[in-house]
Amino acid sequence: MAGVTLTAAVVLVAVVGLVARAGLAEVPTVKPRTFVLRRHEDPTGVATAHGATPGQDVAWGVEFPDGPCVIRWCVSEIRQTAVFASLDDIKAVHGHDGKTEVVWL
Repeated sequence: MAGVTLTAAVVLVAVVGLVARAGLAEVPTVKPRTFVLRRHEDPTGVATAHGATPGQDVAWGVEFPDGPCVIRWCVSEIRQTAVFASLDDIKAVHGHDGKTEVVWL
């Protein structure tokens, strides 16, 4: 889970730095929340092709207090990171009608 903390810290520092330089807001006091995407079934076969098994965590994620989320895939040798406007957007794209669930850490 150290990867989640590091990813959250790097993104948070970047966002806070941009906001502070722009004079848009104070440094937030609410911290980001971390989660994993746990895939119970793989309807597309992509996660399985990369070695995932049913019930396995396939991505680490961070939800920021103002809504945006970041996920990083953890079932492949290629570790892709993606930014979404909201957790609902992640569920719409990767939830597969409940076959992948968000598990808060």
